[in-house]
Formats: sequence, structure tokens, C-alpha cells
Amino acid sequence: MTRSICSWLVCCGLLACGSWAAGQELEPKFPETLQQNTVSGYYQQLGEQVQPAQAWDAKTPQQHEAWREKFHATVVGLLGKLPDPVPLEVKWVEKKEFDTYTRHKIYVHTEELYWAPVYYFVPHNIQEKRPAIVCLHGHSGVEPYIGEGTEAERKKSVELELDYAVYMAKHGYVTAAM
Repeated sequence: MTRSICSWLVCCGLLACGSWAAGQELEPKFPETLQQNTVSGYYQQLGEQVQPAQAWDAKTPQQHEAWREKFHATVVGLLGKLPDPVPLEVKWVEKKEFDTYTRHKIYVHTEELYWAPVYYFVPHNIQEKRPAIVCLHGHSGVEPYIGEGTEAERKKSVELELDYAVYMAKHGYVTAAM
């Protein structure tokens, strides 16, 4: 069995071949041009190897429109069937006052059988209507994004800047964190 196959088996947690001996090198040999140890370098190289099937190369408005229609159809096809539209409805369920802003918990009717939860932050010192910044969060649960949780979670939230909806509300912006 070759060393590259053994390396592959080790990487997959399947070292059942028995031909590996203690002290044997298992590190794969990388080409000199490979940008090792960086995710961005890896993806940069992948990107350089791919020619997009629908790359934009329009030279006229008509060519752009033809490209846009084809690209739009591709994106809609990849997204799948969109839900049927529903009337805009909002249910206000919670209001909590803080030093510089108020946090509301609301539910927005997004599909026939679903209401999306949203935390809506409104600074105290605004006088007129203004648009809200939609703050899309990651996968750490809701607490880090709304400034809640244990002391350790709140510290992590500040260090990793997860609470940017709260931060911007403290600085005068209306924000919505879904």
C-alpha cells in the first residue's frame, strides 16, 4: 500500500491497513506553489481553476439583459420553490428598556405557517422615522447577538463583535436582528 493511500486512510480515521509503522511519515507532500495553511489561499487557488459557466462578459445593454435573464433563472432554480406570499403582519410580544435604546421582540409573518422572530432595536433619542439595518447573525444562538446570556457569553459576544445590532443601536441606528 502506498504512503499516499495510508495518509488518506489516516485522515479519514480508517487506518485498518496495518502497513503503517511507528515513525513513518504521514504528512502529504504539497506542491511548492500551494499556499499552505490558509483557507483563503486554498479557495483562491480553487477559484483560479474554475471558469464560471455564466461569467458576465456583456459588451452591449442587450447582451447584459440576456445574461441577466439567464443568470436570474439559474439563481431562482437553485433556490427552489419560493413560498407563497402572505400579507405583512407583525406581532409585538416584548418590550425591554435599556439606557440608550429599547429592544422589542416581534414576530413577522413570512410564510403561511411561519412567523419569523426578530429583535428590533430603537435608540431613545431619534425623532423621526428611519430605515432599520437588518443584522444577519451567525450560528451561536440568539443571546450573543442581543447582548444577553451568561457573563462569559456576553464577554465573548463583545470580543468577537457578535452584538453589532446592539452596538449600532447604542450609536443611534435602528437595527433588526432576525
